[in-house]
Amino acid sequence: MQTVGEGNIAKRFLDLLAGEQRALFNQYPEELLEERKSGPIILNLPHEPYLKYLASINTVPRDDAFNVLFLGPTGAGKSRLINLLMDYDICPSSDSANSVTSQVQVLKTQGFVGSHRRTINLIDTIGYKIIKYLFAKIFKSA
Repeated sequence: MQTVGEGNIAKRFLDLLAGEQRALFNQYPEELLEERKSGPIILNLPHEPYLKYLASINTVPRDDAFNVLFLGPTGAGKSRLINLLMDYDICPSSDSANSVTSQVQVLKTQGFVGSHRRTINLIDTIGYKIIKYLFAKIFKSA
């Protein structure tokens, strides 16, 4: 299960987890800990990317930024779409239907909303199938 911050859902859910499962809460699986190199996806893009990547942040700040939440089934291309909007390979993604995203990731970007440049937080989530699998596995062992 992936959550952002210390919300009510995380607190209630943690009460249901055993010690070993609790240690895995919001952690990367070992195979995803490899070092990735970020960079432009399309070299010599004829125009500016739609969104400019600023930083990866841990929580969604409470400011006047727009928040865009990407939801969908596992392997649908949520992370890839975020990368293409920024023309920057920052979110792990692959060309298969298997899950790559293992935790919620919040990316602070800048882009135009109307004619005004604004901060836009892109929130990349794990897919529905993985959530269903994790819930089934956790509640079966409880």
